[in-house]
Amino acid sequence: MTTVTIVFLITYLVMALGRLPGTRINRTGIALIGAMVLLGGGIVPLQNVEKLVELPVLLTLFSLMIIGAHLQHAQAFSVFTARMTHPQVSPKRMLLVSLALSSGFSLVLVNDIVVFALAPLLCEICAAKKINPKPHLLGLAFAANAGSSASLIGNPQNILLADVGQLSLINYALFAGLPALTTVVIIYAVLQWVYRDALVPTPDKQNTFSNSHAVDRFTTILSLGALVVVVGGFIVAPGHGYQVALTAAAGLSILGRMHTATLLKDVDINLLIMMTGLFIVTGAFANAPAVTELVASFSEAGWLPTTQWSAALFSLLSSNTIGNVPAVMLLLKLVDTLPQIVFQWLALFTTLAGNLLITGSLANIITAERAAQQRVFLTFNDFARVGIPITLLSMAAAYLWLWLFSSSITTLV
Repeated sequence: MTTVTIVFLITYLVMALGRLPGTRINRTGIALIGAMVLLGGGIVPLQNVEKLVELPVLLTLFSLMIIGAHLQHAQAFSVFTARMTHPQVSPKRMLLVSLALSSGFSLVLVNDIVVFALAPLLCEICAAKKINPKPHLLGLAFAANAGSSASLIGNPQNILLADVGQLSLINYALFAGLPALTTVVIIYAVLQWVYRDALVPTPDKQNTFSNSHAVDRFTTILSLGALVVVVGGFIVAPGHGYQVALTAAAGLSILGRMHTATLLKDVDINLLIMMTGLFIVTGAFANAPAVTELVASFSEAGWLPTTQWSAALFSLLSSNTIGNVPAVMLLLKLVDTLPQIVFQWLALFTTLAGNLLITGSLANIITAERAAQQRVFLTFNDFARVGIPITLLSMAAAYLWLWLFSSSITTLV
């Protein structure tokens, strides 16, 4: 067994477990260490790194994080959650509003940023209204995944699939829009059923919620303008979307009011490091001659996820074992060419599959971590209890939609 294979297997084992047993090394740490071993040992020449790392993907993600950090610092999200604070807003209506906000923001911002910003606000509002925060926090995470499934800039794996597959933002939105909307409806229905007792109004127990967050209107307007520019860039010039995103983020950083140190604290550097490390590890593994031969054999046997059902099955299994981002990276490094429709299937299915378990997506994990900081603890069972039916129903609905209308959808792309 070669060094590359050993590094790859250990890296993806930790991606599945979340942490290297007996150590404090997490997913980001093992991806970084794996890349360091391959580069430090000369196994991957430095000049090959540029070929292995998808820089446009990382730069797009970084730019969206910069814009999201400005929105969060400006307290812009509290403007949109203000409606929930009214005493007359019932828990059911509050759930509906939070699902709409989470899914809507995740269309234009990376869903990790959305849940990072909204989770503490939801905890504060639920505490003031003296209602169970769990259905609202779970809905936040699930809706963020659902909303981002209809966007090519809504989550890391979709940004990667869009870059490699040269997908169109508009065409993909038409392709995935209805399944995403259906998923939000399913999320609301399942949460309302499972938490039917917790969503009963209790007006006599509510306190008046005082929003102490002062909104920076100037930065908010600038940030929203930057988002419009980014989305427009991906529509008008999809091959140069990352350049538009970088320019918008740079302009916002110059005109905005954030100190650089504060700005960088709100950027998820861990995610960027993990993705960079995974690009190097998976790229080195995919280039090994034995692996190339194995993939060719799988292709001849029809074992690659190149059909609708196999793409759905691959997404469901891989997203909830090694994670949707590592799974997509691995597949794209192993398989040189895929039909464009397969990229779209993977973007939709890997995102929807992320709702199954807490480990299914980074948005789920971030929601749980941010809630824990507010003394609200979401367990594995909390996610699985509602995540399993939501995922199975939403993926079945998406599969049925694509199967029924595959011929008309294919003509759009």
